[in-house]
Amino acid sequence: MASKKIYRKVEPRIWHDETFVTLTVEERLVWFYILTHPYGNAVGLYRFDTALAASDTGVDHETVEGALGKFESEKMIGRDTDNKLILIRNWIRSNGPTSPNAASGMLKALDSLPRSTLVTEFLQSILNGLKDESPLYNSFASHEAAIDATLNHISANPSSALGHSGDRNRKQ
Repeated sequence: MASKKIYRKVEPRIWHDETFVTLTVEERLVWFYILTHPYGNAVGLYRFDTALAASDTGVDHETVEGALGKFESEKMIGRDTDNKLILIRNWIRSNGPTSPNAASGMLKALDSLPRSTLVTEFLQSILNGLKDESPLYNSFASHEAAIDATLNHISANPSSALGHSGDRNRKQ
């Protein structure tokens, strides 16, 4: 059986983006690796191993770490090094859901992730997009109450919350 093909969108305008044009060739390669990561998901929040990134790209480990630091300082990504997670901050701009079912699938992708402030950041960004009435977030509208409840649970129970509703229902 053939494996399912996974596609990610990359905007051609990236070549003239004010931040992208300042990147070195190695940093650009690392950025494209992040965008097309083999273990990436629909959310743009996934496990990321710098040693694997170095091996896959042929860029030395120090350069990968330096690129990640630069991307983080430029607010392109968020990192949780304890859990080896990365969040592409503007992921939804190019890879957002096109229907409520797709939005549901994106939220389900969070179920496989460990506790992290990046999960909270991602969910909060969805609520902010809905409050700002951004069309990019319309597909999440039917999930707004569940997202809000999850964030309220996390803030009320920071030590026990696992980051999203899917984990609260799992047996410990």
